[in-house]
Order: sequence, then C-alpha cells, then structure tokens
Amino acid sequence: MKFLKKLSTLAVVLVLLLTSCYIEGYNSILSNLTSNFSSTSYAASSDFKIKNGVLTKYTGKSSKITIPSSVKTIGDNAFKGNRYIKTIKIPSSVKTIGKYAFAFSSLSSVTISNGVTTIKDHAFFCTELKKVTIPKSVNYIGKYVFNRCISLQNVTVSSSNAYYTSVSGVLFNKSKTKIIQFPTSKTCTTYTIPFTVKTIDDGAFAFSGLSKINLPKKLKTIGNCAFYKNDNLNYLIIPEGVKSLKADTFILSRGLKYVQIPKSMTYIEKGTFDESGCGMWVGGTYIKGYMGSYAQSYAQKYNIKFVPK
Repeated sequence: MKFLKKLSTLAVVLVLLLTSCYIEGYNSILSNLTSNFSSTSYAASSDFKIKNGVLTKYTGKSSKITIPSSVKTIGDNAFKGNRYIKTIKIPSSVKTIGKYAFAFSSLSSVTISNGVTTIKDHAFFCTELKKVTIPKSVNYIGKYVFNRCISLQNVTVSSSNAYYTSVSGVLFNKSKTKIIQFPTSKTCTTYTIPFTVKTIDDGAFAFSGLSKINLPKKLKTIGNCAFYKNDNLNYLIIPEGVKSLKADTFILSRGLKYVQIPKSMTYIEKGTFDESGCGMWVGGTYIKGYMGSYAQSYAQKYNIKFVPK
C-alpha cells in the first residue's frame, strides 16, 4: 500500500514537472514568435530617410513594411537591392513611385493603394513579385516597370482605371492598342496578341517561356528588347506594316530558328539578333523574307542566312 502511495506521489510530481516545462517552453516559443513578428512587421521610423515628403532611402532589415503616411514620393532607388523586404504596403498618401525604387530587391508582395498616380521606369524591375494590382488612380506606368520579374504570374488593373487594363493577367493600355507586360511566369506556351494591338512595348515579352507568339495584323511598332531572352520561342512572323526593328529585340533568344520579315521593313538596327550584344549572331537563326527586300540586304550585310519567302 505504501509503495502504491509513493508511486502515486511520484507520478503527480512528474506531471507537475512536465507541465511546468511545457508551459515554460510554450512561453519561450510564443515570446520568440512575437519578437520575430514585431521585428519583421513593423519597421522602425529611424529606418526611413524622409526629406520634404520624399522617402530617399530605407536602411532597415524588416521583411514587412508599411510606408509612413507622411511620404508623398518614394524616391529613385529607395529600396533598390534590399534583400530583406518581402511585403510592402504603399499608402494613399504616396503619389509617385520613383525609378528603380524597388529594383533588384526580394520584394514578393506589394499593395499599391488608390492615390498613387505615377510608377516610373524600372520601379519593380527584377523583383520577386508574383502578382500585382494597379489601382484606379494610376495614370502613368513607365518603361520596364515589371520587367524581369521572373515569378510574376498576373497583373490586375482596377476596372475603374481610365488609362490601363488587363486581360487574363496581361497588362495593356486602356484602348488595348499597346501591350505593356506579359507576366514572365504565366503558365501557357502559346499566346495570341489581341487584334487591336499596334505597339509591343519595350521588354513586353522579355524572359517569357512562350514557344509561339501570334502577332496581330495591325501591329506597327515592336519595342526594344521586346522578345529578350525568349529561349523557347521557335519562330516569329512579323506582319506587314512593321517598318523597323530596334537593337536587342531578339537578343539571347537562343531557341529562335527564324524570323519572317515583311516587305514593309525598311530598317533593322545592328544587334537586333545578337546573342550577347557584341555582334554575335544567334546560332542557327535565319531570316525569311522577300527577294530584293531590305531584309535580304540586312542578312547579307551581317552574314545571316536568308531564305526567300
């Protein structure tokens, strides 16, 4: 009987000890989580360098950031190269997002509040964004804003925006005469550009995984680096009406086999088909066009194989 009593007492002591350890461990874990949350969710005010409403630099290491409401402009390069930030909220007080503001950072999620009107060149260039929503207030989006965002799957635009729109996650101007950005990580292999499009913006299809792109008959202008590093793109037929191709249009598109050039083409910049920008022709690529055309003379000048149409 005494043995059972001692055993019962020992069991109670063990339970109390284990409970104490569990609570202590739980509190320790909770404390750590709370500490981590506060350090990543709320950036210290001293981390923001603000002058006359312009956020010139962020020097902190928080992963989750809300821009202070006193900021009216996020300055050029303010978060450039910051490898700590993951999520950022831009308040309605901000009107302008500067050039390269978040470029080359680890930013993967952004909330752009209604109130922002201007997003300048390269603002989110080479970030880790997966999706982005453009609010009603935005009336200007510069060049290469979402270029080289290799995780980008979708761009959404407020239906109330008077300047821009999106179709199946692809960014256009409101009238859909210009395609601005095809999301790099969009999961499809073939894409037909809407028949209304007359301009393919600079870098619009850069780094895409598409193997086939159908160009519209109304197309007039193809921007610089429009098809930069499209390794899966096999060929491209350029419609009549396009008169020139800018430098680096197809640079590093190593899977490209041929490009069909129309009669309307009168000028192709040197480097359009370069592999590295050093005058190296993309191996295996040939130009298809009309005999006696500018395309033929260009091919001969730069020692590119020409195949008559």
